[in-house]
Amino acid sequence: MSKLLVNLFMIKTRLIVNTYTVTTLPLYYVIQKPWKTLAEAKKLRTKTHETINGEVVWSRNNPSLSHAFLQYNTYPEVLKNLKNMYDSNRLMLGKRDVIEDTIEKDSNGNIITIDGKVLRKFVLSDSYKWLTLNEVIERVDNIAKGLIEIGVKKGDKVIIWADTRLEWTLCSLALMKVNATLVTLFSTLGESGLIYGINQTEAKTIITTFDLLPKLK
Repeated sequence: MSKLLVNLFMIKTRLIVNTYTVTTLPLYYVIQKPWKTLAEAKKLRTKTHETINGEVVWSRNNPSLSHAFLQYNTYPEVLKNLKNMYDSNRLMLGKRDVIEDTIEKDSNGNIITIDGKVLRKFVLSDSYKWLTLNEVIERVDNIAKGLIEIGVKKGDKVIIWADTRLEWTLCSLALMKVNATLVTLFSTLGESGLIYGINQTEAKTIITTFDLLPKLK
């Protein structure tokens, strides 16, 4: 009896789904125009050129995109001209405050660590706190001045070894401003991975957080 009820339920469900599909399919075709989307996906947007040395260079096949940012060649130029493009009080970057920070422990009460990093549980606020464009530019400028003060120069490789957060973004923008090369390492890397990353990039400067400092000693 139960099997019969299940079969009847499935037949009824299929009937409803199929009826809905058949009814809405013409409307979907008229509104979504899937053939246009498929044609755009298959469109060849680049062309190749072979140089004298035999190297292959790719270039855009379609007209260049039009955006105010595209008139600049570097990130520092974009940052410098942001105030000319947007209101300085425009909300730019937001973050949520940590309202609870708990260190995770196992059933025996021992602190849980993964590759030397203490496992923590964060509870974040529901609302965001925002930095305006003017505040972002000011903080990026200050970080850039600090980097120059400690000897970071154009082309230097600087590692950011930290969790993704507001300060990570600000530091990355500051590195672009001083024309340094940004190197990223996951904060979850173990000691061997960290050493490998530092040796491979030959970076002399590392930006990190207080909780990760013990792993550098």
